[in-house]
Amino acid sequence: MSLSEFSIVDIYSLLVTIVATLFAIFSLALTCVGYIKFKHVDKIVQDKLKEEMNNFRGVLQDELVNIQDANSKIQASYNYFETDISNAIKLLAEAEKACPYAYNLYNTFGYAYKKIKDYYQAERMFKKAIKLHPTRVEGYNDLSNMYREIKEDKKASLCYKLALKKVENAEQKWQGVK
Repeated sequence: MSLSEFSIVDIYSLLVTIVATLFAIFSLALTCVGYIKFKHVDKIVQDKLKEEMNNFRGVLQDELVNIQDANSKIQASYNYFETDISNAIKLLAEAEKACPYAYNLYNTFGYAYKKIKDYYQAERMFKKAIKLHPTRVEGYNDLSNMYREIKEDKKASLCYKLALKKVENAEQKWQGVK
């Protein structure tokens, strides 16, 4: 049988069969590659997770160092409250640069400004402490005490009421810090 004896339909059928066979071989190869990679996906995911955890650990360690540095500066500032309040404020500013959300930073800042009778700045700092830690009674208490000192009793009372709303067991905690 010569090529001229084949009809066009036979030639198309042969071509379609060849293309389908090639496609099937390609699909089988892809399936094999996928299967091999799937068998190793646990290791790939584990390696990626380990890499991400190491990155997170590094960030967390840096953050912990910053928090420790800030807390050391806050603690050191207390030594200057009676002798050199400007040095205390300088240390607190350094602490803020190291970790602006360190607990008790803004309460301490507030006390420093209150000591020099800069009540505007003291109020700002106590409010910042409340904003950062709204469930802690200390910020409300410190702000309330400052308002009492400057004879703003309505604001002092409001701080007490805010603490009662925002802080779980605030009344008991309030009594503990007065």
